[in-house]
Amino acid sequence: MKAKRIIAVLLGLIFICCVLEYKGIIWHNSIFAMKFEVKGLDVSHYQGYVDWKTVTETEKYQFVYMKATEGNDFTDDTFMQNWEGAKENGILTGAYHFFSARSTGEQQADHFISVVQL
Repeated sequence: MKAKRIIAVLLGLIFICCVLEYKGIIWHNSIFAMKFEVKGLDVSHYQGYVDWKTVTETEKYQFVYMKATEGNDFTDDTFMQNWEGAKENGILTGAYHFFSARSTGEQQADHFISVVQL
């Protein structure tokens, strides 16, 4: 009987943690990142609008990598807004490309270089 209660409590705690993570209240990655002094973000169109002023004011993050391109023809529609917003607020920025097997590496590199103007 005692073992069943312990299992029920553990399952309840796991359920609560899953709900909190799903709602964005806790992030399991935050636990693993605690020991690091320098922290950053990864953003793309999936995050929607990012208020870079608010991100800066939290003083939690020093850099951001953002999705710029995918394949040889997709450009993340929030890339330029994120790129400019992060830079304007003093956050170090980096861009990344999401590789696709549908086109050559050279075509994809050309697309990335045309979008990310350094």
